[in-house]
Amino acid sequence: MSLSGALARDTKVISGETQVVANIAGREVTINELRTEMQRLGLSPVEPGAERRAFESLRDRILLVRDAEANRIDRRPEALWRIEAAKEQALVDVYLNIISQPPEPSQAEVRDYILQNPTLFARAKNYTFQVLELPTAEFNADMMTPLFDEKANFAVFRENLEQAGITYMLSESVRQAASFPEPVRIQLDAYDVHDNIVIQGDVRTSVMKITKIIPNGLSTAESLPLARALLKQSDSQKRIKSRLEQLRKDTPIAVYHSSVKSEEHVTGESK
Repeated sequence: MSLSGALARDTKVISGETQVVANIAGREVTINELRTEMQRLGLSPVEPGAERRAFESLRDRILLVRDAEANRIDRRPEALWRIEAAKEQALVDVYLNIISQPPEPSQAEVRDYILQNPTLFARAKNYTFQVLELPTAEFNADMMTPLFDEKANFAVFRENLEQAGITYMLSESVRQAASFPEPVRIQLDAYDVHDNIVIQGDVRTSVMKITKIIPNGLSTAESLPLARALLKQSDSQKRIKSRLEQLRKDTPIAVYHSSVKSEEHVTGESK
């Protein structure tokens, strides 16, 4: 590049007319890379120093990559596998973003959704729970339910757990009904203070006793944007699920190790 060409380029950089914001040993950093890095770091464009922090993150990553490549780390099997996995995940993320874009729901669809889901809108509530968590292996529903059912607190339940030498954790949680799956949300709508829900996992079980209920119903004006967003989110998830189901159906898949076989593979073999 001639001197005049270099000066012209420098002038463009200073004036902001170029997409290149920096050059690190021949590696150009563009404004799009900078914005992507800001998103990755969760930085707002209006946050003071956001661009500087994003650039410093990019700069250090570029320097470390160059040093790793110089030491041939990129040739190691574990590095090759992780690079390929990262490439695949990046492609999946972009593809899912493309195929999951739903059309804008109509006003009629939005209003129907509001009417069909009163526990999200007109009858929305906030719940305060006392939460007792214990190992699932120690939880016996038949024996333990009478110890906390219809009781004002976990006093009797805790006493029995301590006598049996069962460890537990006690905490308080405030949650909106909307944070629960639909079956639980509908169940909660019929419950009152001192009622319980039990969420049993493979490792831990949580017994959640309602200690306070605060009505938090939304007006029509408040419900409309929320309903529209939830409808689009639901449609997006359905699109992804539908595409995956079709791909699984159309693609030959052979599973050789029993530990990774799904129920459908096991069922198919037993026929």
